[in-house]
Amino acid sequence: MKQVASVGMEEALRLGVTKYAFATDLKDAGIDSPTAEVAGYGVTGAVNAYRTQVFLKAKKMANFKPIQKITLLAGPAYFTTAGEGITQAITALK
Repeated sequence: MKQVASVGMEEALRLGVTKYAFATDLKDAGIDSPTAEVAGYGVTGAVNAYRTQVFLKAKKMANFKPIQKITLLAGPAYFTTAGEGITQAITALK
């Protein structure tokens, strides 16, 4: 999921969007996965990709509009659990 989120961030920047949304879990596909961990991996991949692009932009090797908002989609049954994973990932990235 880190790689998927990383590619999502790179594509968002390449397309010039400033806001985008993605779903980190595959519950609708019948795949049972640890929601909090998967959501955290999504955040980690997106943030790391963004940081890489910021570094490249500082070296004049990339050009993009800053991302203003990322929305991670989670169904009502997984909202709280996904939020916990997102919070843990953000804390770890600081």
